[in-house]
Parts: sequence; structure tokens; C-alpha cells
Amino acid sequence: MATFRILLLLSATFSCCAETVLYTSFQGSTYELTPWYGQDVAVLTQPPNLDPTTMNKILSAFDSAWNVYHNLTGQVPISYPPTTLNGKDTIAHVPDGATCGAGCSYLGYTGTEIANTYFNYLYSNANKYGLFDQVQFYEFGRNFWFYQNQLGIVDPFVTGFAIANRFVSMEQGGIPGAPFYNNGMSFADFEAASTSVLLNAYLSDPRLNWKNTLAVGQGVPGQEFGGAADLAGAFYYKIYSDHGFSDYQSFFRILSTLPTANTGAAAIQNFEIAALGATGEDYSFLFRDQSTVPEPFSILLSVIGLASIGLVTKVRTGHSSKS
Repeated sequence: MATFRILLLLSATFSCCAETVLYTSFQGSTYELTPWYGQDVAVLTQPPNLDPTTMNKILSAFDSAWNVYHNLTGQVPISYPPTTLNGKDTIAHVPDGATCGAGCSYLGYTGTEIANTYFNYLYSNANKYGLFDQVQFYEFGRNFWFYQNQLGIVDPFVTGFAIANRFVSMEQGGIPGAPFYNNGMSFADFEAASTSVLLNAYLSDPRLNWKNTLAVGQGVPGQEFGGAADLAGAFYYKIYSDHGFSDYQSFFRILSTLPTANTGAAAIQNFEIAALGATGEDYSFLFRDQSTVPEPFSILLSVIGLASIGLVTKVRTGHSSKS
């Protein structure tokens, strides 16, 4: 967990509809914020006079995405007391420059901060158009990261999880996306550029493989969203787009049972085994390397063992369209 320390203390003053909390940020600054409570999250905002209807839309979208991540992983972030309020995960609205980017979150733990510019963009789009900026849906992918042992030695897989599942959580949660803040690109075009367009560009270049991209932190030249983490995200998203949410869910359930990877090759093997067990499809073509999946007899034993602990696994040929 990050070395930053944060502290939430309930304000000594309470009155009807005017509750505030004192929040000490990841960087140590203290703010008096107004809490808004959803089912699983509490959003802490700077302005006290925001429109309740708009805030309820935002809370509903955040709770929906939280539930998608929960269903996908079968886990919830570890509850870190300084980043929970009344048992809910806190999402704090802080000034620009007061956190580690547009948003900032603990890996595998509760707690997120959103910078002022991006919170205002989220609020404005929700208020005027019923559309939602992507930042928090990405940040949930940091909170729900539980696969450090299996994949984390190849660092782009860590951020790639958030990149891919921002889109998955919004689609599965029925959350319409706002245009991408940085360049005004429509959400649909932003999603395509980050997933299918990027993956096609990678697969179209025979010089590229995981060893000269993911393993060394290099992406795909000439792509607007072409960094190494974007490429890792496109690999995750490929499973989802090919096979739908249920098999994608099985991929992560299987992945969580696999051994710690101490080398990049072992991490790739974990990815391939989980993908094969969940979908019946060999995804070694993504890595442009000889398949690291064990021999068929070992695969069968693995599938039998995984099925015996209640995981949904498949051995089949071909693939289905996204459901």
C-alpha cells in the first residue's frame, strides 16, 4: 500500500443536512468536505450546494460500477479505516495538484481522490446530459486489483486492469460515458481507440510481441492510446469482447488461484492458462510467443481441480460473441 497516510475525522458539528467531515488527503492537506452516501461509496465534495438529484445520479453510477467489479472479481477492496466513512469507500474531491493525477487510489484497498477539474467535468456532464466521465470507473480498477502475485511482475498488467475494466464496468452497469476530457473524443471512439483499434495495430505489426512491449514498458507506435498499459488493457478486453462477461468473470476467478509468477514468462503463462480455462480458447497469439500453456493432460487436471472448488471453467473450441 502507498506510504501516504490519510485521516478522516467526523466534524464535531452536526446539523440537519449540513454534516461535514474533516479529510486529510493523500498528500497531508486537510479539507472540510460534504459527504454524500451511496450504497457502497461515500463521495466527499468541496461545494456544499450541489444539486442532490445530480449527486444521486453520480452515486448510483458509482455503486453500479462497484457492483460490476465485485461480481467480476468475487472480492471487495480491503477496508482501510482512514478511507472509509460509515462503512463506505470514500471518494474525495480535492484541489487540482493535490493528488497523484486526475484521480488517485490505493491498490487493493478502499480510498480514491479525484482532482477538482475532473470532478467538475463529471458533475457538469451528469447534470446537463446524464453522461459520466471515466476517471472514477478507472480508479475502481485500482481498488479492485487483486492479482499482483499472478501478473504484477509484468507491470503494465496492473494499470491495464483499470484501463480495460473502466469500459467493462460502465457497459455492464449501464453507465453512458461522457466525451474524453483530454481531447473531446466521443466515449465510443475513446473506447475503440483504447481496445480494438489498438489491438489490431499491435497484431498487424509482426515486429511486436510481449517481450518488446509489455516486458519493457513500450507500447504500440502511432496509436493515440498506445502505451504498454493500454496494450495490456486491450489484451484483457479482448477476452471480454470475444466471450462476454461470464467467461471474463471466470478468467479472473481462475487467475486468482494460480501460483505466484516470479518471471515475466510465468505471468504470461498464468494469463494464458486462465484464459484457456475460462473460454476454451488459446490466447497465446496475443503474446507472439510459443504458448506457455502446459500439455493437454495437465490442462485437463487443472480444469478438473478448478471445477472441484466451484469455478466455472470450459474446454471447447472456437468462441462466442459478447453477450
